[in-house]
Amino acid sequence: MAKRHTKAAEKLARILMGPGAFKLPSDIHGLTLFMAFKNKDGHMGPRKFWKDYLPSIQFHNPYLHIQVCRSHKEKEAKLKIHQKSGDIELDMKHKHALDICREFIEKTKAVAVGKEEMNEFIEKSNLKG
Repeated sequence: MAKRHTKAAEKLARILMGPGAFKLPSDIHGLTLFMAFKNKDGHMGPRKFWKDYLPSIQFHNPYLHIQVCRSHKEKEAKLKIHQKSGDIELDMKHKHALDICREFIEKTKAVAVGKEEMNEFIEKSNLKG
């Protein structure tokens, strides 16, 4: 396999089986992430959550509308979870990406994607190599 194909397959596998591989309840219809462009003053965790976790969350929840608002003047780092029953807001400032993910899972009652589902997807898409 060519190097570029290997890299693409690795990236797809990271999204498919990555740390954000969980399904959200159907009453959650959107996420809005607010953070600054710069990492200083507690915005590194939200940026890592955005880069490492959100691609998998988006992949396993295609109906989910995700909006990222980055600003030069943003003081707060927060995540709004839009539900039918009302919005939930998580403060992410000065938190590690893993802690943000744990709190996100707790508040949303997300369920991890099972190995059967992952294997089924791999078989369908011929990602086995």
